Amino acid sequence: MKRLVVSAILSLPLVTLAFFKLVPEADVLANLFLFHFYVVTFTTFAAAVLSILLSLALQEVAQTRHLLAAVAFAVMGAVFASHGLVTPGALINHAHPAIEWSAWLTLFSGGFLFALASLDRPDRPSTRLPVRRIIFATVGATILYLAVAAFAPGWLDQLGAQVDPWHKQIIAFLTFILWVFATWRLWQSWRMTHARVDGVLAFVALWLAQATISMHGFPIWQLSWWLYHFVLLASFLASVYVLVSEYEQARQFRLLPYYTAASLIFTSFLALLASDLFARFAYQTAASQIESDAADQISNLSQAITGALPAEATAADIRDIVTTQLVSLPIGNVVVYDDRGKVLYPNDPQYPTIVPDDVRPAYGQALDGVQTVQIRSPDEPPIGYKPGQNVHLVLTFVPFSGRKVDGPPMGVIETIREAPELTGAILRSRNAGLGITALTMTGLFMALLLVVHRANGIINSRTTELSQAYSNLRRAEAMRDDLTHMIVHDLRNPLSSISASLDLLNMAGDRVGPETRHQYLDIARSGIRRLAGLIDNILTVSKLESGNFQLRRKPVQLNQLLQERLQEFAPRAAAEKKQLLLECSPEWVASLDAELIGRVVDNLLGNAFKYTSTGEGKIEVFVHSQDRRYIFHVRDNGEGIADEHKQKIFEKYGQAPNQHAEHKGTGLGLTFCRMVVEAHGGEIIVQDAPGGGSDFVFWLPQTPQ
Repeated sequence: MKRLVVSAILSLPLVTLAFFKLVPEADVLANLFLFHFYVVTFTTFAAAVLSILLSLALQEVAQTRHLLAAVAFAVMGAVFASHGLVTPGALINHAHPAIEWSAWLTLFSGGFLFALASLDRPDRPSTRLPVRRIIFATVGATILYLAVAAFAPGWLDQLGAQVDPWHKQIIAFLTFILWVFATWRLWQSWRMTHARVDGVLAFVALWLAQATISMHGFPIWQLSWWLYHFVLLASFLASVYVLVSEYEQARQFRLLPYYTAASLIFTSFLALLASDLFARFAYQTAASQIESDAADQISNLSQAITGALPAEATAADIRDIVTTQLVSLPIGNVVVYDDRGKVLYPNDPQYPTIVPDDVRPAYGQALDGVQTVQIRSPDEPPIGYKPGQNVHLVLTFVPFSGRKVDGPPMGVIETIREAPELTGAILRSRNAGLGITALTMTGLFMALLLVVHRANGIINSRTTELSQAYSNLRRAEAMRDDLTHMIVHDLRNPLSSISASLDLLNMAGDRVGPETRHQYLDIARSGIRRLAGLIDNILTVSKLESGNFQLRRKPVQLNQLLQERLQEFAPRAAAEKKQLLLECSPEWVASLDAELIGRVVDNLLGNAFKYTSTGEGKIEVFVHSQDRRYIFHVRDNGEGIADEHKQKIFEKYGQAPNQHAEHKGTGLGLTFCRMVVEAHGGEIIVQDAPGGGSDFVFWLPQTPQ
């Protein structure tokens, strides 16, 4: 069922054309010049704007065939807009060669670009297809043609006169072949990808192949000729919709392109609306004056004929008198009917012999004594009259009588006058309305463009900030989760050792000696110190970051400070069979916060113990003086730190990967060390130790800063 529906829609244009061919009386003439001008100009301009912006949006992300399809509709919209602008009787009062050339080149250029697009196959992408060159060449050719159509239309006439009728036949043949070729190739691409965009492009290509038949194979202004306009519009809407749906990037909110598209389309709509309002106003003003002049003129003619007619006038008398009166009156085309609708004048075999159907109502009103004035547009001349140019016509109807007093009218006089001044006034007003509105709206558009450009920059900046804030939030959440896991891990170990030691003491009771009891208590105290150190690190880092922490400086003997810290680690060094060495002059004294610097040393020693092997570890602490600074080294022969992580480990929660999962901590220890050292006016780094391992180096000024 679905295939039948798709096949019916695919063949709908061809079926419609076949119907008009088989039933020619249904293919009526539709000289809807103004409808053609407004609808074609607006829709094609909007199509060109949207397609151009779509092409720009897709140029970095779309596949080659899809990008070229968007470019094809941009070119088709631009060229076909000129087809609408040169509609006779809209902005110009004469036939323009671009009315045909623009229509021909619209489908030809579209077929050419679609054929190139179809060369890009999913299984064999056309990487050699010079897309940018094709786009630039196409845009250049389009601009050149539009310039010729606007400023040198005579060239198109000369070209057509030299090759007529071959140029139309060749263009029609090539256009049809290009669309059929594109249909076949795009259909093959769809069979491989089953992508909706490939299917719609193949569908559209087949429709536009049928539109070529409508354009070239049927008379202009017939319903069959109008068909290709609707096929073009439907093809554009379907293609743009599916391309936008296919590529999500085209739907990202970008204020500037959205504003540009909406403003240009709205400007074109207002300009066309204003031109129509200007033209209507000019028409009403000029028509009122023309109707008044025409009524006075025909009244004079009627009075002159009535006064010259005998009481019993024959048809020959009426013709002679009308001929005589017309010599003295500035009236060109006159038709005289008798009271039965027979044409008395002119006596011309080319003219109808009775009242034509299109003027019979006005003739009847005149017989009833009502003088009537009609203004006909250039596309609806009265039957039997062929105007010399494409202008408005003024038709007047007035009764006439003989000398018989109070007698019924003997007939009706109709005058037909060409009114080029009315046509000119309408064209000038429509052009003026279009130009004034376009200039005004363009100025407003440019002024608002500056505002929108600024707003677009602010929106982009805020969007970037929000995106960065969101990323930071996600990163902070991840860091919080990691920190929670690390704190829990670090708290569990000392708590476990405290709990185990106390449980053993409780179970052993008095059965253990003082030495064992002290050993268990030392283990518990060590766990408590580790817990306190962890909590102190977190609190101190937070205070240092907020700037609310004050150093408690006092003169401190460096050798004594370091010996106290190493004594704390001596039992551990003995238990793990690691060497713990110290070298520092007993004479060196520095003004510093002893508690904080002591914890810095504790953190560095703790790291050294973590990353050195039991029985082979060697940890050295030594100090030397240089350039009015005390330089501290905490060196080990452990696994070392890779260069790419030497800066990261001093950042908050930053850690270097290691070979032992149990060594993973909170990532705050070295951050604490860095902030404390910097608070004292110093600096801390890590470097490779001679022979392998890590050497943490920090310096403090000998004079407090």
